[in-house]
Amino acid sequence: MSQPLRRRLVGPLQSRIGSRLVLEPIVERAYRRYLGTDRTSGLGYAAMRKLFGSARPQAFDALADRSTRERPRLDLGAASGVLAGEVADAAAALRRDGVVLLRSRLPEAECAALEAVAVAADCDVVARFRPGPDRARFDAGAPEAVRYDVPEAVLLQDEMVQTLLGDESVLAVAQEYLGGAPVHDLVAMWWTAPSTAESSAAAQQFHFDLDRLRFVKLFVYLTDVGPANGPHHYVKGSHRDLPRQLRADRRFTDAEVLGHYGADALVEITGPRGSMFLADTRGLHKGLNVVEGHRLVFQLECSTSLFGKPLDRPSVPVAAPALRAAIASHPGAYRRLLAEDPRR
Repeated sequence: MSQPLRRRLVGPLQSRIGSRLVLEPIVERAYRRYLGTDRTSGLGYAAMRKLFGSARPQAFDALADRSTRERPRLDLGAASGVLAGEVADAAAALRRDGVVLLRSRLPEAECAALEAVAVAADCDVVARFRPGPDRARFDAGAPEAVRYDVPEAVLLQDEMVQTLLGDESVLAVAQEYLGGAPVHDLVAMWWTAPSTAESSAAAQQFHFDLDRLRFVKLFVYLTDVGPANGPHHYVKGSHRDLPRQLRADRRFTDAEVLGHYGADALVEITGPRGSMFLADTRGLHKGLNVVEGHRLVFQLECSTSLFGKPLDRPSVPVAAPALRAAIASHPGAYRRLLAEDPRR
């Protein structure tokens, strides 16, 4: 289907009438089916994304609210871990701004362990500078592409990654912010190499994420990140206030975004190795292109629901005691990693 034809079809589909008669019934059926099967159809996911940008975004918001009631809240008490002591303040800052740079840093030993995984991994190559293989190890001295993604299957085998997955303080801040029981749905890590221009494929232009209905991400810088090293940029408040023209499912220029919010709304996240921040990336954000050095980022995501983008169900041999204990206490939060859904 050509781009002009697709645009002509999507417009009516996302109108108030199109939303009521087409998108909302498709999403409702897909969500009901998901509740019984723990699976989302490709059509249901596509319709969910279109609904977000429709003339009736309140229908999307109602479903997101509904997702917070899928499971009873977790009993976490005074959760220990890397975010201990910051749960309430971090959740409050997220509600206000959509992003918060945390006071705590990941200790050097943990940073080194994660970096060792990234150094040894055959990565998925994104936005190559010249033709070549789809997988390669990152070579800081001679990068072949803008971005190198460490496969999630590799990450999930690592004991340090599993330890962070089992961190109850991450679950606690996710639950406090999201308003419902969290479920882990994504682990990621990637290298970014220097480039002369922003790469859309490497997420270096403003956009929002929409794989799930409601979610929050923990980011960890595993290299020092200053203004020239590809810092994360986030538009404060855009997680709460996103006009329809900026809900289109595409990348946006700086002029489009700052023309609506103004430069004062832009937050640049910099910090030394080990710096951590939380973000609701349903708000507008991007990573700047790296000008000097390179950048390595680790990321965890928690959502209220696995409804959305069809996902893998990895088989994970649990080696880390922290993850083993967390699964025993909160199996629903880790159901993507389990052979059977604990609901059934």
